[in-house]
Amino acid sequence: MSDSYSFSNSDAHSRVQLDTIEAYLDPITIPALAALDLPGDARCLEIGPGGGSIAHWLAARTGEVVAVDIDPSRVSPAPNLRIVQADIREGLPVEGEFDLIHARLVLLHLPAREEILRSLVARLRPGGHLLLGEFGEQPIRAYRTPGKAAEELFERVTRGILELVQAHGADMNWAYRAYAALAEAGLTGVYGSERSEVWSGGGLSLYRNNVQMKRGELLAAGFTEAELDAYLALWEDRGFAAPGYRFVLTGGRRP
Repeated sequence: MSDSYSFSNSDAHSRVQLDTIEAYLDPITIPALAALDLPGDARCLEIGPGGGSIAHWLAARTGEVVAVDIDPSRVSPAPNLRIVQADIREGLPVEGEFDLIHARLVLLHLPAREEILRSLVARLRPGGHLLLGEFGEQPIRAYRTPGKAAEELFERVTRGILELVQAHGADMNWAYRAYAALAEAGLTGVYGSERSEVWSGGGLSLYRNNVQMKRGELLAAGFTEAELDAYLALWEDRGFAAPGYRFVLTGGRRP
């Protein structure tokens, strides 16, 4: 979303990363949105739409959907969908109130997250919903590896990825503070859920995508080409498995 955001939509590997995020998170996000039972004329705001899958899903089922991103180039046009290029750190570029505001993997990357959260709550209609989805910190460990050296490599490179993300302003503990933040911002009926999967070699892996996108920074941080190649090779090894990023959904409603 911002110039300090860890992963750019203009990166050559971003399409694969966005597809991977959608494959992992859409089956979690869509049921949560469907459970809100929004009216057919609901006005929705999608912050950081990424590849656009959720914005498109909402646009096919509700009224106007406004999708705001600093780089919305990966979002294709659709009926009822208004795509706006903007940085939400500078305020929302659209007027009016919304029946739903949804932000996935956005606020965790923005140091002013709590201030932005309050500004989003202020733009909800009475009875409107806010739904946040964030990755949360969890222990770095592999469940199955070809050997001790591979286990140590996984832990070291994965820790390096998270350190780079945090250096860009991300807070991997924000997901666990969001519940209290929504309640303190005045929302009612605050709720939450967590989801984590085990990813195995040859399948879905955001870790692999992250290394591809942050390779230059990881090399600058002291990792070698051989180490990064070996890390990527782990994610092609069907004998390797590790927990994926933990995803935390938090929502509430404006009185």
